[in-house]
Amino acid sequence: MPKREKQYEWRASKIRGTPAMLIGYFTAATAEEAIKAGIAQRNISDPATIAAVGEQGARDRPMIANNETTLAMARRHVIDGRQLVERQRAMVSDLEAMKIDSSDARSILRTFEESLGIFEDHLSRLTQR
Repeated sequence: MPKREKQYEWRASKIRGTPAMLIGYFTAATAEEAIKAGIAQRNISDPATIAAVGEQGARDRPMIANNETTLAMARRHVIDGRQLVERQRAMVSDLEAMKIDSSDARSILRTFEESLGIFEDHLSRLTQR
């Protein structure tokens, strides 16, 4: 059996010219394959737009396409989010105990808490179906 190439999630965008435009995220082994997939899946036919499409990096992480269900992903997001919030709370407490300005750390904590709320809402909606 031939060895399967490792797949990455690539972000394809119109990155040259104005306005910039997200094409989408595409799973492929190479940036070139992801760009071709994005152009095909989004039915882009304008030559100027095709010439302006490029990749903006790849993520090597578990994807839904790699057998992770939407529910499992939502649960992972909640678990990871809770861990981030707890670590950030500990950092804020440590900074305050050392009498160091914690305003930036508190701002980041609020962002993490807001994100966690979104993750928990998503999980709740999935489990109520």
